[in-house]
Amino acid sequence: MGLFSNKKKPAAPAAAPAPKPVNPDDIWNTPSPKRKQTVTIKESKYDEPLPEKLEVESVDPEMIKTKMAQLEAELAEKKNQPVKTHADYGTSTVAAEEIIDAQSEYEKLYEVEHERYIKSHQEDISAAKADGMAAKMEAMYAEHEAKVAEVENTDFKFSEVGQAEVDKKMVDLPYAKKPEDYPEYKDIAAVASEPDQADLDKLGVIDHSEDPDNIGDVDEELLARKVEEFEAKYGDRKKA
Repeated sequence: MGLFSNKKKPAAPAAAPAPKPVNPDDIWNTPSPKRKQTVTIKESKYDEPLPEKLEVESVDPEMIKTKMAQLEAELAEKKNQPVKTHADYGTSTVAAEEIIDAQSEYEKLYEVEHERYIKSHQEDISAAKADGMAAKMEAMYAEHEAKVAEVENTDFKFSEVGQAEVDKKMVDLPYAKKPEDYPEYKDIAAVASEPDQADLDKLGVIDHSEDPDNIGDVDEELLARKVEEFEAKYGDRKKA
């Protein structure tokens, strides 16, 4: 089967292009367009904007190369050192003198680093320019006085209400009416007195003496016939 196979052979992979060598000097010596810029500085809204040129100092390429060489040497030295385990360290207790010496060294190192930090983070605060200071203060005072005058001159349109109008509105209120003006107070005088015993006896009692009687009379013949029909249908309950 292998002799008659039409399977094509895989194409040989194309050779990757050789990387172009890079000269480090070309990178370090290439000028950056952002190193020199002209910016506009305005200290406050009362100042005129002034252009100022800023120039960023570049790092010396030789210093970077030296630092990189030192770092590579340190990494190579650490790589060649044997790996230490807990067995390589002693198990003896630490003496009190060693703790005191370590604490003293740490305090000295902290003082040095703290002083270095303070020096590196000090900000140079420049004194305010005396030119135009009076004009700026006058502009600020004028702006403040204009806002105060705007509030004082604002008409909030508050109107006074006379006593006659108040009395008229009070009459229209529900609680200003007299008790006899309400419909539920019409019979207030009739129920003001306490009920007598006769009225109390009538409570809960319904008198049907005068109700019409629509039942009618039942004669003996009709009653006997209804009894026979009931017994024929349901049987005699007495015999059961």
